[in-house]
Amino acid sequence: MTIGSDARPGIGSPGLVGKAWGHGAVRVHNPAGEPDTDDPLGRALGPGMRQEVLCRRRDGVLWWWWAWPGPTRTSPPELEPLCPVADAVTAVERIAHVLAVPFANSPDALDALPGGGE
Repeated sequence: MTIGSDARPGIGSPGLVGKAWGHGAVRVHNPAGEPDTDDPLGRALGPGMRQEVLCRRRDGVLWWWWAWPGPTRTSPPELEPLCPVADAVTAVERIAHVLAVPFANSPDALDALPGGGE
């Protein structure tokens, strides 16, 4: 599943890639944020741009939840509400923003600068 496109600022070709992982989980990664294939150290130390979201109930409604790493490797993930499952556009926009690779002079890169690039 490909999410986003080259038309979206900060998202590299071919866009984000999502894969169903287990029951109610989706892992999304941005190929533009992956370490170079000819850089073994970078590949070992830099896992790339990845994010997991989980589908769980919240007050009787299905929601997407961010799954952030816990404080230790053996800790369960810390969950943060993302948005209702029915609001797919919001989910895609927020995931794309988190996994964006800002390029020079893009709005995302300028917003990341202190003072918003002013």
